[in-house]
This record gives sequence, C-alpha cells and structure tokens, in this order.
Amino acid sequence: MEGALNKSGVAKALNLNSEVSYSGGQVVSRGTPGSVRLDVVRGNPNNPGAVFDLKTGTAQLTPGRVTQIQQNLPRPVPVKEIRPEVP
Repeated sequence: MEGALNKSGVAKALNLNSEVSYSGGQVVSRGTPGSVRLDVVRGNPNNPGAVFDLKTGTAQLTPGRVTQIQQNLPRPVPVKEIRPEVP
C-alpha cells in the first residue's frame, strides 16, 4: 500500500496520506522507535483531520490502540476502522 495510495488521484482529491508515522505529536520517519504508523491520515499530516485503520480478517481496532494513536497525534481526531468488503 505504501506509495500507491499517495500516488492515486482519488487520494489526492480526498486529501489522504498513507503510512504516516507519529511520535509525541510530530510526524517522524518510518521506523522511529516508539512511533505509531498509521494506515491512512486525512488532511495535512501535521494537522490531521481523521485517521483510518485498515483491518482484515478477524483483526479489530481496540480501545488500547485508539489510545496509543491519540497519544502520538498532534491533536485528538477521530480514529475509524476500515474493513474492506470481500465478495
């Protein structure tokens, strides 16, 4: 997914950014110790409007993960689980 979403015209039109990492309220490099990497961020990564967490199979977005995400963002924003429909 890395890069593909960021290069798509749809993502640009919707102001979506994929695989953004945060630590202590700042955007950081991928793999920074203690950081959280988010699947999709809506808006400017430095001032996000929402976060989307892609889940497949039986995986779920837990309250603990939401807290972990919120603690590392610049400000609290909605964190939504996205589950692709499988035919």
